[in-house]
Amino acid sequence: MSENPRRFMRHPVSVEFKAHEANQAQHGDILFDVLNMSQGGAFLRSDVLLDIGTTLEIGLPFEFLNGSVTGRVAWVTRGDRDQAPGMGIEFVGLDDQAQKQLNEWIED
Repeated sequence: MSENPRRFMRHPVSVEFKAHEANQAQHGDILFDVLNMSQGGAFLRSDVLLDIGTTLEIGLPFEFLNGSVTGRVAWVTRGDRDQAPGMGIEFVGLDDQAQKQLNEWIED
């Protein structure tokens, strides 16, 4: 039996995130389809693949989060028959209140 290395359970979602590389707002946002989220991050489906470790400013489409949050590209996949191309993003620096509200939204 293999052990699941994930810290958080993924939940399927269908939302869009607008994001840009940190300190690169002048280049505009990229719109990403989000296929699943967890308490720690999200999978952004995209043919635009950034390097692991790239820091992003992400506009989350939730009323309870004003402004953007910071994310870091944790892993990248070019996709295959079973998985879409995209990136695993880890949320970093969420304050306790924002994390609590995000957790509640995901659990609903």
